[in-house]
Order: sequence, then C-alpha cells, then structure tokens
Amino acid sequence: MADYYIKCVNENVDGDIAEVGYGSDVDKYVSDTRSKDAVISDIDDYPHKM
Repeated sequence: MADYYIKCVNENVDGDIAEVGYGSDVDKYVSDTRSKDAVISDIDDYPHKM
C-alpha cells in the first residue's frame, strides 16, 4: 500500500509543478500539500525492491 496518493498538482506561473495535493486513502479528498521537492525526496528514499 502507498504511504500517500497524489490527488492534484499546483503549478507555478511557468507551468512547472510547485506542490502536490495528497491523501492517505483512494478517494477524492486532499488531506494536505507537499512541495514537489519533498515528493521527489520521498520517492528517492523509498526502499526499492528489484
């Protein structure tokens, strides 16, 4: 199971992703936001199984 699900993205004026809205369940509700850099860090730190 995922730690959180990305629900939406907020873009800056240049059209780049600035923040993502996320939630802990597979539903339509956004619990909070995280910066793009924080999400990338979470992905990089996730233990990959190969």
